[in-house]
Amino acid sequence: MMSIKTAPDPQRCPLSGDTDIIKKLTTSDYAHSNESFDIWANERLNYRFTWPQPSPAEIGFYYQFDSYLSHQTEQTTALFGLYKQLRDLQLKWKLFLCKKYGSGKTPESLLDFGCGTGEFAAYCQNRGTSFVAGIEPQRDALEYCNKTQSVKAWSTLEELEPDLKFSAITAWHVIEHLHEPVSTVATLAGKLCKNGVLIVAVPNFTSTDAIDYDSFWAGWDVPRHLHHFSPQAIQYLADKTDMEICGMHRMLLDAFYVSLLSEAYKGNEGLPKVIKSILSGLKSGIISLYHLNKSSSITYVLKKRS
Repeated sequence: MMSIKTAPDPQRCPLSGDTDIIKKLTTSDYAHSNESFDIWANERLNYRFTWPQPSPAEIGFYYQFDSYLSHQTEQTTALFGLYKQLRDLQLKWKLFLCKKYGSGKTPESLLDFGCGTGEFAAYCQNRGTSFVAGIEPQRDALEYCNKTQSVKAWSTLEELEPDLKFSAITAWHVIEHLHEPVSTVATLAGKLCKNGVLIVAVPNFTSTDAIDYDSFWAGWDVPRHLHHFSPQAIQYLADKTDMEICGMHRMLLDAFYVSLLSEAYKGNEGLPKVIKSILSGLKSGIISLYHLNKSSSITYVLKKRS
């Protein structure tokens, strides 16, 4: 991959192809490589993107570190303990959304796209979902999902049987990682049953904590996050894939976790880091109760247009 010092400026928005784009800020891969990356903007869509973007062949390097939490199963750090508690707390809520916007009961079939180590897929399977599948490109996580969780998972969508359809498809903090989000979401939409739901959760760069932390905001997570969405940008993505947004939900717990990481990126440690992250999470959460578009992360529920 080219260094940010030598890579040419982008010519087009990777989401829409627009040429009217501007550089907004520079941030760093605080979690792993310490390399610098730019955040560019398409103001028409209220959308941001990371530049330069590692190719599919190059990006694997940026996931190869012990604290990449979504693919870890046996960490013993306090941070992982907090992450696990928050993750376990949200499993019930995630299934609730599938029920609420689906048939009102546990979905008959579910595809968890970007399933990680398979916790949510296994949770649904243990609560009555007849057929559960996962997609996970990371090899170790995929193996854990298949062997330990007993959830059938594949590394790519293309490996699924073409005629497979699902009552619910979920993508929890996944589409911001995709090189081709529009075509991928269109493919996922094509795998929904009639009245099926696609549930997508993404960080929200218009949130209170994103504005407060600026270049230190952990939600940028460059270069693993190639795209940075606002509600307006997700509406564009829905329109491009012939979907409609039928529900939006704030993710209150994300503000605390993102704030904790952001404080660490700013160089704060110990008790000051914890106190400041709690205050930041409370501020972001309270404001989001009145302004959903200020939530640290937002879950969107999409259905195919009638």
